[in-house]
Amino acid sequence: MPKAESQVVFKSKIGMELAIPTLLVLAAVFALMLWPTVLWFGAFTVVLTAIFAGYIFLSIRYAVRGNFLIVSCGFLYREEIPISGISEVRRSRDISSAPAASLRRLEIRYGKGKRVLVSPEREDFFISLLFRVNPDIVRKESIGR
Repeated sequence: MPKAESQVVFKSKIGMELAIPTLLVLAAVFALMLWPTVLWFGAFTVVLTAIFAGYIFLSIRYAVRGNFLIVSCGFLYREEIPISGISEVRRSRDISSAPAASLRRLEIRYGKGKRVLVSPEREDFFISLLFRVNPDIVRKESIGR
């Protein structure tokens, strides 16, 4: 079991199935802002949106710190989940909004009917750390939704 003060941080996988469409839409809108006449304000807005989207994709983190799983997405989202309260982990392709930059996700069920979708880079190691803290977690292999 990890020591109470130890922490292992996982970045989110960045799935091309989310990154490429986002980039294509932003590039298309940016191109429209430059043709036939330059709309500087619109182009500037698209650039700021692209920077913000990049920040979101790159700031998603999952930390296993002692007995807690800390899920964060920049300044927008942060949740501390007691690992002892996690009941189930399963693979998922659920497209619901989540702190996950890939559609290759894990659905973590905890508490009374709560769930969070995550997409850690080193998925098997991530799951093994959760099991070290709470060996009662049920692991399901099915792909949901």
